Amino acid sequence: VKKIVRFYRMANLFKILFISSLTYGLLGMLLYSLVVKSNLILIDSILWILDSITYLTLFIVLRVVTSKTLNGRRYELLRVEDISSIFIAVITISVVIYLIPSTLVNTEITSSEFSLYLIGSGILSYIFSKYVLRYGKYGKVLIKSTAVKTSLDALIEFVNSIALILSNILQLVVIENLLVLAISVYAVKCSVNVIKESIFNLLDINYPRHLKYRIINIVEKNTNVSVKKVLLRNLGSFVEVELWVKLPSNATLRTTQVLISSITREVLIKIPEVIKVLVVAIPDKAGVTSKESILQILNTQPSVAKLNT
Repeated sequence: VKKIVRFYRMANLFKILFISSLTYGLLGMLLYSLVVKSNLILIDSILWILDSITYLTLFIVLRVVTSKTLNGRRYELLRVEDISSIFIAVITISVVIYLIPSTLVNTEITSSEFSLYLIGSGILSYIFSKYVLRYGKYGKVLIKSTAVKTSLDALIEFVNSIALILSNILQLVVIENLLVLAISVYAVKCSVNVIKESIFNLLDINYPRHLKYRIINIVEKNTNVSVKKVLLRNLGSFVEVELWVKLPSNATLRTTQVLISSITREVLIKIPEVIKVLVVAIPDKAGVTSKESILQILNTQPSVAKLNT
């Protein structure tokens, strides 16, 4: 319940980030369309709009997670985050490459007052980065998110504004052109990494291996149960876990059910990005040491048997 409430609050946060990013991106597009034809302003505003699409996707994903009627099939909808990331990254690369030729032949320097847009962009990125640091302990949902502007983005945008002012002071258009090219390279590099990671996530190749050891440590430390294997599956920013554990061969169904519930609760609480846990209990030994037959166990504990079957 605590995890669901936390994700619900994060969904509201992403709604705010979506509105803020979209508004700032549209402001930049208006500046480019009505005031100044600057590729520097255009690229920055397009990146903000693409970021807003990412935030909207994450908002929808978190609302799915917090849905009251969530079931196994709906978990597949969480993969839309990776699909959206690929879509956004491809558009970003296409736009940036399209603008490179016009940048190389540009002869007009963008007026220094438009550096205020870049400064505002840096401030907004810095504020967003604070949210990343604040909610980062809750897992990958904010840290991994496909276009969250971190403190590095804020630093780059502040440097861009300073370079634009310097370009006006020295009257050297080459400074602005090199600046646009540098941003283009940065955007393409980040987009390629996003595409690679998202494709691997969809193919279940890039699962977080470190979580295996963390899950094993949590289970064996808190329940004294031997873990046979851990299978992980990516669901966007979340992870689905299939956990195989060894239990005493004479354990009753009721004891097994209580222990499995305890294991599931520990993993869900202590690892924020884990959204679903399936525990498979197998006997520690081949032989059954209990003197009771299976039919006797089923007859004496029908409710538990029904729950397990």
